[in-house]
Amino acid sequence: SKDTNFNLNVSELSVTIDMPDIVDSSSCVTLNTGALTVNYNLNFHSSPTINGTIVNSGSGDYINITNVTSNSFDIEVKNSSNANISKTVFWLAKGY
Repeated sequence: SKDTNFNLNVSELSVTIDMPDIVDSSSCVTLNTGALTVNYNLNFHSSPTINGTIVNSGSGDYINITNVTSNSFDIEVKNSSNANISKTVFWLAKGY
């Protein structure tokens, strides 16, 4: 229209972007005593969520995951005495 007597007021505007999930995993990672840095096989745009499962875990064994970035994370397994132990871990990273 050529009529310039109309005004448009926008009070709220939003945009939603749905990025496809990226899922990466390793069948097993053997841990030596101490933390092991794991590099992903795929490229993440931001730090993903990491889950891990200890193979043949003992009572009180637990996983400590630290330093999670878009490229890697550190993982270690400790026992109920809080001592580092050598175990195999299945891990899964999910993000975008």
